[in-house]
Amino acid sequence: MAIHTEELRPVADDDRTDRLMASNRRLWTTVVILVLALIGFGGWVLADRATGFDEPVTDDVAEFLDAHLEAWNTWDGEAYLALATPNAIHTSQSATYSAQATANLIDGLRDTNFQVEVTGDPIMYGEGPWKIVVSPNRISSDFDEQSGYSVYVIFQSGGSYKVSQHFWFGS
Repeated sequence: MAIHTEELRPVADDDRTDRLMASNRRLWTTVVILVLALIGFGGWVLADRATGFDEPVTDDVAEFLDAHLEAWNTWDGEAYLALATPNAIHTSQSATYSAQATANLIDGLRDTNFQVEVTGDPIMYGEGPWKIVVSPNRISSDFDEQSGYSVYVIFQSGGSYKVSQHFWFGS
């Protein structure tokens, strides 16, 4: 009778371990594919939202823009403040202003004959109380003329719109 000195391992344990490892690999592969799919879907949604500026402004937004433009063109800082949130900001190439500083700036534009003219159809994006509006404009004064865009972030509260942020990008 011969005695074997090699260690014996049960075959069944190796088969279970292999099946468990294969199952774990499939699970992790599935998780990675789902995460990548979610990231891709999220990117698609953001791209769709970011490029969706194709709605003409509604009548109530147009009325707000007209009143905002009138405040600038009549150099009426108080009228601007009535159309702005308390923490509104206005940003141009040269500076960023608070609501009160913007009102003071508007009041001071009288001496330069500053005027804003809308040069195309404004478009908007957004549902609910917040909207983004893009308006092609030309600004002029005694010493300068520029074409560019006003980008407004407006908020509807109590049935009326208020400007929260206004960015001017000019040439």
